[in-house]
Amino acid sequence: MALALAISENAARIKIGLARDLVTRLPETLGALSRGEIDLYKASKVSEPTAVLSDSRAREVAAAVSGRLAGRDASSIRRMVNRAVQKVDPEGAVARAEARRRERRVELRHGDDAMATLSAELPAEVASAAYARIDRCARALRNAGDQRTMDQLRADVFADLLLSDRPCHDNCVSRGWTKISLSDAIQKGSICDREHTYSGWGFRGR
Repeated sequence: MALALAISENAARIKIGLARDLVTRLPETLGALSRGEIDLYKASKVSEPTAVLSDSRAREVAAAVSGRLAGRDASSIRRMVNRAVQKVDPEGAVARAEARRRERRVELRHGDDAMATLSAELPAEVASAAYARIDRCARALRNAGDQRTMDQLRADVFADLLLSDRPCHDNCVSRGWTKISLSDAIQKGSICDREHTYSGWGFRGR
């Protein structure tokens, strides 16, 4: 199948798994697909969350959501199915949440043009609280006249909270951020690009 469709083996396995689920575990979802109420991508948003369930409970979830799939986007379908999964298997939902919490981590991925992505896999309530604090600080700076965009402010506040040696106060002045040349960072070995000089906002330690 991978050769026939010119896709990777993993992508082929995903397609085969979805087809198997629709035929054997999710007949109501297959019916919605056959009637044109959803497409294959939306059908996958029923299949993926129910993969952790037994066949009987997966069918129960598919039956519970079958009349509510039409007209929804893929994200909405997945949220609805997740709620149904938790309802039919509450104990399993708790166990899976505890297992996922044990997998919390921080990752750094280097990108192009002297940029990188720093991400964290966190419990939902922790991530939501952290984002709310970053957003609150960014909006305070914006309301005080800072001309950076909200995306830039959130990114700068996020880095400032991590890198500053001073506690963050409620006024969120973010004094650790100053206009610097990234050649400084390159010279210190923190950016692996010694052929170019970039300017932008960055944290200058004191």
